Amino acid sequence: MELPESVTLEEAAIWLEQSADGAATVIADRGYPCGIVELRDVRKRLR
Repeated sequence: MELPESVTLEEAAIWLEQSADGAATVIADRGYPCGIVELRDVRKRLR
């Protein structure tokens, strides 16, 4: 899903949260324990 150029900050935050939820679901479906907290932890470690 692409965000339009004229998106508000609130809309972007909602989209990002939904995308993270979707990513966590895909990862969990593949057999890895994952939720939003784990995704944030992984993201921090990748920096």
